[in-house]
Parts: sequence; C-alpha cells; structure tokens
Amino acid sequence: MKRPQTAIGLAIAFSIFTATCLASEKVDVWGVDIIKYGSYRTKTEQIEYITETPGGRCHIVRETEFIEQTFRIPAILGIRFGFRYRINGTPEGKIVPIRIKKIYPGLKDPMKPNVIYSHDYVGTHEIGHVYGTGYGFDHAWELVTGMWTFQLLYEGKILGEISFEVYKTK
Repeated sequence: MKRPQTAIGLAIAFSIFTATCLASEKVDVWGVDIIKYGSYRTKTEQIEYITETPGGRCHIVRETEFIEQTFRIPAILGIRFGFRYRINGTPEGKIVPIRIKKIYPGLKDPMKPNVIYSHDYVGTHEIGHVYGTGYGFDHAWELVTGMWTFQLLYEGKILGEISFEVYKTK
C-alpha cells in the first residue's frame, strides 16, 4: 500500500523532471524562407527614435503592401524596400534572438560624424512565424546607389541574406 506522502513526492519529482526537460529543450535554428521581397507601401503605426540607425529613427509598421517583387530599387525619396521571412527551426513557436544586419554602400548622415556602412540590432523571433524588415528613403542623403544587403543571423551564423541594387533614375 502506497503512502500519500510517497505519491505526493513522486508527483513533485515528476513535475520537476518535466520542467527541467522542457527548460532544456534543444533549440535548432537552421535557416529562413524568404516569403516576399521588393518595394512596398506601409501604414506606419509609430516612429521610434534610435540614434544608432541611419536617420536616427525606425518606422514601426502596421500594414505592408508589396508593390513589386524586384531586387532593383530606384533611388527615389519615399521608396520602401525589404522582405518578409520565416525563421526555420525547432521547436516551432520557440522565441529566439535573431540579429538583423543591414549593409549599405556608404551613407553620410549629416547628423553623424562618420560614413555608415552597416548597422545591426537583435529582434526576438518566434520560430515558424513571419516577420519583415526593410529600409525607406526619407532623406536625400540616403539615395545612395549600389548594393544594399540584409542579413539574418543566429548565434553568429548567417541564416539568410538578400541584396537589392539601388539605382539612379534618369
């Protein structure tokens, strides 16, 4: 005959074992799927002022409507370009830190002392969900032609990258 204390002790031990297993669940992130890319329109929800970014601000968007799927972007004020992506890995739904790195052909923000060739930040992403990132030309000094590259990294490894050629219009 089992004593109640033994049953309670087993239940507690099982709970601790289960919690330990779940906490130490192996996370494996191996890549990204590019869902859409190109130029787009947005409805801005808010603007965050972040001194480390070119232009010192970041648009937090509510809706994105892709206009054209292309890797060639005209250097025109108001143009926005970028991509949507899904993080591939296991377990589905696990939150992981993804470093987003943007590489520019050289931007000279008049409010900053040096030419900006890249900047990066870490965002929290849920494995299996769709996210997006991009860039918008809000200032004349941003209209720099050349290759603009976006990289997604996890633990220092590049999961995926996409490049856009920004070109001068006539």
